[in-house]
Amino acid sequence: MKKTITKLLAILLVIGLCGCSNPQKDHYKAGIAAMETGDYAVAIEEFTGAEDYKDAQSKLKEAYYCLGSEHLENDRYDEALDAFTLASDYEDAPTKVDEVWYRKGMAAYNEQLYSDAIACFTKSHDFNDTRAKIKECWYLMGAMAFEAKEYDDAVEYFGYAEDYEDAAERIREVWYTKGKELLTNQKYDEARIALTNSNGYNDANLRLQLCDLRETLSEASVGDYIKFGTYEQDNKTNNGKEEIEWKVVAKSENKLLVVSRYVLTSKSYDADAGKTWANTKIRTWLNGSFYDGAFTDVEKMS
Repeated sequence: MKKTITKLLAILLVIGLCGCSNPQKDHYKAGIAAMETGDYAVAIEEFTGAEDYKDAQSKLKEAYYCLGSEHLENDRYDEALDAFTLASDYEDAPTKVDEVWYRKGMAAYNEQLYSDAIACFTKSHDFNDTRAKIKECWYLMGAMAFEAKEYDDAVEYFGYAEDYEDAAERIREVWYTKGKELLTNQKYDEARIALTNSNGYNDANLRLQLCDLRETLSEASVGDYIKFGTYEQDNKTNNGKEEIEWKVVAKSENKLLVVSRYVLTSKSYDADAGKTWANTKIRTWLNGSFYDGAFTDVEKMS
């Protein structure tokens, strides 16, 4: 009887020991196995279930790191960001986060989505050549805005490009181009501001004078007399040429038809009276010697 009881207790003890499994240990083992087969999502689930068993928390970070690397290799940037962020301080995970932002920025850059690229590069914390890429993106955005005639935006973007290539010169070009268009559209005050901001780009100074001249001419009405150009009229060369007075005989939009108030000179039509106007000496003189001598560069631009 005693032997029977002893055997029964032994059996119960064995059964009891076999029934006391460790769930955390089992999850840990399953996590290790999943890591070996590269099934990182499963490994993450198992190590999470292992809780504080052995180095399960460290293994969990490693699994996230490996998963992030896999996503990055396949250009799944958002997933990679999530994984490397959860990897926390495992090895170079923080640097990997920066790398992902950089590579995501490069992907946007290659698609000419420069605003998105800048946002990504900014989050990459100076990874690689981030600073230069940000400036380049601003520069390219400035060039695109300039082509689209969005001049205010172009000035802003080129400004953000700072010392990238010829960004400063491009700003002057933008102001100059904007000023020319405003001048053409007879918006003289705005044109003056833009041309002044161009800091003497190209012939900006001449165009500033042209603003004043065109504004004066635009105020003339039919029947008015205006002064435009100079020509020797009193036969006294020592006192210089006199201003030419013109009478406005017609006005259409931004054009004036004028005739000189006084006779300026007398010349023959041509030695060959049969010539057409296009080939006459008088036309050659008017478009040559007279035009070049009577009018300044600014007046010729008007």
